Amino acid sequence: MKYSIVLLSIMFLVVFTEAQTTWKVGDRVQVKTSAMEKWENATILRDRGDGSYKATLDDPANYADATPLVYPNQIRSVNAKPATIFAINSRVDVYLSYGDPKGRATVLEIIDSGRYKVRYDGCKAYWDEVVDWSQLKPVTYISSDDPDLTATFGKWAMFVYSYPNTVLKGNDIYREYGPGGKAPPLLINANGTFVWYDEFKKPPVNGKWTAHAKIEGLKMGTESVNGILIYDSRGNYWKVYKDRADHIEARLMCSGETQGGTRIR
Repeated sequence: MKYSIVLLSIMFLVVFTEAQTTWKVGDRVQVKTSAMEKWENATILRDRGDGSYKATLDDPANYADATPLVYPNQIRSVNAKPATIFAINSRVDVYLSYGDPKGRATVLEIIDSGRYKVRYDGCKAYWDEVVDWSQLKPVTYISSDDPDLTATFGKWAMFVYSYPNTVLKGNDIYREYGPGGKAPPLLINANGTFVWYDEFKKPPVNGKWTAHAKIEGLKMGTESVNGILIYDSRGNYWKVYKDRADHIEARLMCSGETQGGTRIR
């Protein structure tokens, strides 16, 4: 069976909104704290004078606190509209409710009240998540001839890193590190194809790689760097990216499993 990644075009409607950072008593708003699954309608009850507010929930039935303490990034106008309306199968970058980037995903379902069900790249269904429209942005793209990507072209001798184990010896605790092991080679071609002998004594995977841009603002992890996506013989996706001169990393998406590669040619 052949596997491929299809980056579907994003269908969206742009609606301009005006950000508001200060509020007054009596303002009709929506609020969301860490205890809330979604944004809830509320009214500003009190300005605490330190940049925070007390709000009264319209429907507090599901919450222990009917007048939560909220900060400006937890408040928006009751008439707030999404900057982008995404269609099913749209590619998106997902952010946490307080603004930090989280991961790249595909829209699976449009939920009521402007929420979306998304699946993160390379993850199984149990990682699916329902997020608010304010947490989504159109996916970031990168050209296939970007230097970050062309640095991965070539043939690579791959190596599986050893992961440490915690071992108890008497009253002492040790971290043990194994030597790792050699893995089958990987060939990445400039014409958009790859050949990966991901398992010894088995036919290689012949496929097409896909450019996969980093998510702006993400400081660490698989999606904090520009690279390409390939897949193994089980259909699992890996991101390959330049690590240093003549060296690459291949990381299993939605996992910490990593292989290193040293240039053969």
